[in-house]
Amino acid sequence: MLDSKVEVKSVNELQKMVKELEIVQDTIQRVQIAKKFIEENLADQEQDDAELIINISIKQHFSFEKDVLNMLKKYYKLCHHEFWGKQKLKSTFGYIPAWYKYTDSGLKFMSGVLAAELAKTENLISVVSSYYQYQNGVYTALSDESVNALILDKLLITEANMYSVTDTAKQLQFLVQQINIADGAI
Repeated sequence: MLDSKVEVKSVNELQKMVKELEIVQDTIQRVQIAKKFIEENLADQEQDDAELIINISIKQHFSFEKDVLNMLKKYYKLCHHEFWGKQKLKSTFGYIPAWYKYTDSGLKFMSGVLAAELAKTENLISVVSSYYQYQNGVYTALSDESVNALILDKLLITEANMYSVTDTAKQLQFLVQQINIADGAI
């Protein structure tokens, strides 16, 4: 299961790292420190090793009760699932665009993030529901199909659907209108 590019730490290394974690009085802060450790150091670990670290090292270090340990084990499983899902995507596609998020149920497309990226990088404005792109010192009209093609070009082909394209186009139109009104370009 482990990707050869992922450097997995030994249980002994992880136990030493836990002993170096800051101990604070506030339980919520201790839980946050433990969660950060899990996210950064245990997400790539096999479940048996991770649960061993949580049930023994983290429990002893922070003096956590059973209910907190159960919550931390659930958090580990979430982090582990997300980590390996991202590894799978990276090996399949070579990268994960910022407008995708890996969740328990798989990949989630975030149209607003892609729209914001396109608004920032494509030199677009929208006037009376029409798009224009600034190229070579001139604004040139773009058809809706051209805007859709810009959007489709940024989607993972296995995840592309018409709703994603349409939703991104609507959000993009809103964003470039807002940008231009704020900048006084209209």
